[in-house]
Amino acid sequence: MNTPPKIFPIEETNPQALAEFWRSVYPAQKSEFLIQHSAWQHASNCQYVIETSGKIVGYSALISTRVNMSGEVRRAHWWVDLIIAPEARGQGLQSLMDKFIRAQFDLLLGFPNAQAAEIHRKHQWGVRDDMKALLLPLRPTQVKSVRRSHSVVIKLGAWALTPLAALWRGALTTREIKSAQKIPLDENLLAEISTRWQNAQPINSAQRDAAFFSWRYGQSPHADEYTCFAANNREGYLILRNLINADGLRHSRILDVFGNFQNPAMLADLLSLAAQDALRRGSAQITLLASLPELAQAARRQGFIFSAPVRFCWLGDAAAMSAFSQKNYWTLADSDNDEVE
Repeated sequence: MNTPPKIFPIEETNPQALAEFWRSVYPAQKSEFLIQHSAWQHASNCQYVIETSGKIVGYSALISTRVNMSGEVRRAHWWVDLIIAPEARGQGLQSLMDKFIRAQFDLLLGFPNAQAAEIHRKHQWGVRDDMKALLLPLRPTQVKSVRRSHSVVIKLGAWALTPLAALWRGALTTREIKSAQKIPLDENLLAEISTRWQNAQPINSAQRDAAFFSWRYGQSPHADEYTCFAANNREGYLILRNLINADGLRHSRILDVFGNFQNPAMLADLLSLAAQDALRRGSAQITLLASLPELAQAARRQGFIFSAPVRFCWLGDAAAMSAFSQKNYWTLADSDNDEVE
């Protein structure tokens, strides 16, 4: 006879059983990443399982963070995973975990897909869809979405764009940048820049202090893939990640850019340096999450010509519900946007 479902922190669960569950419900690359690095990614003990009759049948995880919300630093959690084993679905386990998580944490954040966004709206979450994922196609025929597509139209469009992309690569490569430079990843310097410009601009965002930079970049299993750039006048910085897929395809992500968003020339210099670095490494594309119009405009001028909508959702007290309906700034370094591939 099945026992009633129970929810446990993963620390109270058999590690081998948890690894086997992850492998059964996630693609191989994600499951292996969780087995090796889930403690780092979640930055806390905010991972839970549902068990029935001693067997794991569900999993949920959150990433602990601190956010600067209307000038106040608040503890928050990115809700990144909630999955039930196929054989255990239809038993109300997802609702059980949902109620448990919402009772445990008073400020929840997320990046839902279109279907999840509609569900969140029905459950009184705030939802917005005014952010953009931007893409700079350095080598159009090697862009991930083109390579994976079965559409002849898309592939022909990539070939048609190739000569223009070659000209743009040449322009980017020869562009001389004097007001910004590559720097070592210095947590204290980045925190200093962040504090200065967070205080100068009324935006909600991650709390970028030295501890954040140390955890998110210095302790990351991908630390050797990051390159950091900063404006000479300390008006901003940019952190780039250069990746190589299993098939050898190279691509780059701008994980974070922060500073004086009212200085388009500074943003242009940082974006240009990132593009030059990506080109030297043979990247086919660069992606960027632009959640401010000023950054989106600067990026488009640097060749980020393709875009897709990105949604943000939140659930909290009245102050939080009001604050996050105002001006927000999120990046690919937040939540699990910098996903395993």
